[in-house]
Amino acid sequence: MSIVSPACLITRTHMRRTSLTLALWLGACASANTVPADIAQTPAELHAYVRSGQYEQEIRRIAGEATAWMNKRVSSGDERLVAVFDLDETLLSNLPLLEQSDFDSSTAPWTEWEAGGNAPPIQPVADLLFAARAAGVRIVLLTGRRERQRAATLRNLGAIGLGCGFELWLKPDDERGPTSEFKALIQREMTERGAVIILNIGDQTGDFAGGFSEREFKLPNPFYVTK
Repeated sequence: MSIVSPACLITRTHMRRTSLTLALWLGACASANTVPADIAQTPAELHAYVRSGQYEQEIRRIAGEATAWMNKRVSSGDERLVAVFDLDETLLSNLPLLEQSDFDSSTAPWTEWEAGGNAPPIQPVADLLFAARAAGVRIVLLTGRRERQRAATLRNLGAIGLGCGFELWLKPDDERGPTSEFKALIQREMTERGAVIILNIGDQTGDFAGGFSEREFKLPNPFYVTK
């Protein structure tokens, strides 16, 4: 998932008008992993969802399933294996910004926040990444963040202990198409060159466009959706 600019976000106001359609769409497109059915929740409900521990529990469950699959798949001895990770709300958490902004994604100062490079890790996903890398799986970070954000993003990744041993693909600054198309293009090119994407983990349905991975792991994100 990527946070590029407020223009790419579907805000809660719009979501309230389309909550039934979006809920049905998510239900149809997501894997067996569950997400909150009503993504058009109030700020109070979102705060309660996070503070109750349910958000973290869902992440841990899904990351655990992904880890079990990765371990099983690695045992095959295939040396072409790749794991694809989204960044925002997958490997990196923007919850401090979202909570501070009362979950109003459209007005949150994303540019300043991302430039600071201080987003904390979503630890169960980080643990999955480190385990996959240790097992010899090629790590690909695929995000809709723009190329101009590379330095800040690398600084943030270094701060969570990921200083090397990965590829970082960012959306070109002048690319105007949907992030889902960009992600599908990169994954298609990888598979055409012989890579075997054993897992793809993200928080937006667009992260899985094209269906190039053997298994998809959808994390919950009731806070916003992106193009």
